[in-house]
Amino acid sequence: MATAKDLNGLVELLDSGEVAPVEVNGQQILCVSVYETARSQAEMYLLRPGQRIPPHKHSAIDDVFVGVRGRGRIRTWDPAGSAVDHLIEAGSVLVVEPGNPHEVSC
Repeated sequence: MATAKDLNGLVELLDSGEVAPVEVNGQQILCVSVYETARSQAEMYLLRPGQRIPPHKHSAIDDVFVGVRGRGRIRTWDPAGSAVDHLIEAGSVLVVEPGNPHEVSC
């Protein structure tokens, strides 16, 4: 089976404000599901300037960040505990492997 989604249409849906926000650390962040299967899922978030998803980690999944528009920052930490900032912008991709703490901000 194959499923196609129009990413531009999902961006327009987020921009419209017609989706219910999710609460993340007291902030209302817009989110839409791109897809979900028994093996994986993808969601698209719209972070406004100043919003952030606080540090967290996943035990069994890769987090794949794809920049669609604008700019943001994914912060990870090296084994010594020093912060490493990664710029995310339209066309960029960053993969954070399981067990690695990361924070997302705009």
